[in-house]
Amino acid sequence: MPAIRDLADHHRILFFSGKGGVGKTTLASATALARAQAGGRVLVVSTDPAHNLGHLWDRSVGAVPVTLWEGAGRLDGVELDPAAIAAEHLAVVGETMKKFVADGMQGQVDTYLAVVRDSPGTHESALMERIAQIVVDDAAGRYDLIVFDTAPTGHTARLMHLPDMMALYTDALISRRKKSESFSDAAEALGYRKKDKEREADIRAVLDRRRTLFTRFREHLSDTAATSFVLALTAERMPVLETIEFARSLSELGISVGALAVNRRTPPGLGEVFEQRRASEADYIRQLASALSAPIVEIEMLGGEPTGLAALEGLGRYL
Repeated sequence: MPAIRDLADHHRILFFSGKGGVGKTTLASATALARAQAGGRVLVVSTDPAHNLGHLWDRSVGAVPVTLWEGAGRLDGVELDPAAIAAEHLAVVGETMKKFVADGMQGQVDTYLAVVRDSPGTHESALMERIAQIVVDDAAGRYDLIVFDTAPTGHTARLMHLPDMMALYTDALISRRKKSESFSDAAEALGYRKKDKEREADIRAVLDRRRTLFTRFREHLSDTAATSFVLALTAERMPVLETIEFARSLSELGISVGALAVNRRTPPGLGEVFEQRRASEADYIRQLASALSAPIVEIEMLGGEPTGLAALEGLGRYL
């Protein structure tokens, strides 16, 4: 059985990542479709701001799952808009913060969130939390397989570091809340309001929920029996170097790379110019194989755009 199909049959979570424009969305959709046609309940989730999933399927796909295919199994699709998720996330944060501040400070909360909205890392952290919710909330197994079509490599590399960073940050906040709660206990003994102690307990509960979410998501990511990455690339210098670097970064995080999908491989027998290109591609594939141990799957360049059901079914035979 081809390597990527085998991953889809034996894992619960697959991430497709790679440099922009190498065909991640197409490969993720073809893999998800093949698993659904084999009887699986599959969800494909695009986190790429380009919104290519809807274009590929010629369907309107948004934040609520829509059925893309149904037969022996079912394939649902979701597109996550990082900007919209960040706005929604900050709205919830704002409502939560306002519960814990004096009435006269609520306007300052709005001012703070307006500044934070476009700050570096805001979209990534909100998106990571939504991905974590999808993975953790489905632990009971509504879907047999969840396939993530991620943003280009650089964004995804930062995203994969966020669970650890956010967990550490939340731990630090919890530590500070513990100290604050001890002061509240002392203040209550001296006759201060019980309301302050209750507010501290509410804050602690919010932080505990976030820490639990990040911790469980990190456990899923590092569970090599359940989660794997497929790195998509073309057989060219920059994509190969970027893939090697990203695979090593994932390895340092304890995250498994299950396959390397070399897309748009030049077919043989097309004349001298294309044979030269094919030979160059072979050199880069050898470089990839010498640097990384994951199986390499070569997908030939197709005659047209792989859009629609028939094209995705055809592509699935290579995977």
